[in-house]
Amino acid sequence: MASHGDNITPFVSLFGSAMVAKYLHVAVKLGVPDRLHQAGPQTAAQLATALNVAQLHLSRVLRLLAQRGLLTEHADGRYENNAITDALRDDHPKSMAPMVRHYGDHLLSLFGPEMEDAVAQGDSAFVRHYGKPFFEWLAERPDKERNFSRYMSSVNVDASSAVTKAYDFAGLGAVAIADIGGSRGSLLQAILAIAPHASGVLFDLPGVIEVAGREEACYGPGGSLDGRVKLVAGSFFESVPHADVYVMRSILHDWSDEDCVRILKTIRKSIPTTGRVINVDLEVPPFGQLTPQTPLVIDAVMMATFGHARERTRQEFASIFQAAGFELKHVFSAPPRHSVFEAVPV
Repeated sequence: MASHGDNITPFVSLFGSAMVAKYLHVAVKLGVPDRLHQAGPQTAAQLATALNVAQLHLSRVLRLLAQRGLLTEHADGRYENNAITDALRDDHPKSMAPMVRHYGDHLLSLFGPEMEDAVAQGDSAFVRHYGKPFFEWLAERPDKERNFSRYMSSVNVDASSAVTKAYDFAGLGAVAIADIGGSRGSLLQAILAIAPHASGVLFDLPGVIEVAGREEACYGPGGSLDGRVKLVAGSFFESVPHADVYVMRSILHDWSDEDCVRILKTIRKSIPTTGRVINVDLEVPPFGQLTPQTPLVIDAVMMATFGHARERTRQEFASIFQAAGFELKHVFSAPPRHSVFEAVPV
């Protein structure tokens, strides 16, 4: 007869992971990675004094994080950042601290009755908990919006590099490339850096475009993209600027299938017959393949936050393209996480 421990251990590990995620969030908000970077290896007592928190509780959090490989624990009781927690410093050039704050502040708070009800009814746990859709809620909280923007910027830098390596933008020649929902234009900037004959259009909501024009010096007089990029404000549910190539990154996964078709139909009205749509998203593996795990995890995040938003399989992307008047022609891998979907009008 199997011992109870054999049955219990997997569940302890599973639910313990949720606790680890929350305590990592706590450590970031308390400033543990920043303090360890500034002062070097520290005991729990030294950290507790510096951060003005309870020593015994902090010590237990630190041991748990070290056991999960999120800190280095020395035999003399000192703790030190490793590669993971070093990236959680606020001054790290690719800091993941904004992501941990975002998920810890909002997503983990949904692990209550709202999550169960949302799955049962097929809607958003976030809306059930906070009373309004995510982006509407975010727009009312400038500090949260800034943190979310930092989070998006930190993950987009590497993604832009991966996309430009995966797809031959330089081979498109002297085309106009519209970055739809492009935020401050990090992907468009990366594309134009390797496609010297192309021009660009950065398209997003009015408030986003205002920030991009103010804070991205490359678009201004004397900037590296001065004269090559137009900043255009609007809604992709209503109209988009004319261009030869339309690029979207992590846009369609924010929306239901029906809304994705609406967005693509808006583009279909403006795209020339020789144009193409380049969509960058995660790709959910087909049934029978459960790796990689990232698309499935992010899909769960989208479900909890937006309800009908989702990550998709290749066939599901092909279906929404077809419904909007496009044909999915090619799919390129952009490691480590993304795929590049190329579609043409039919």
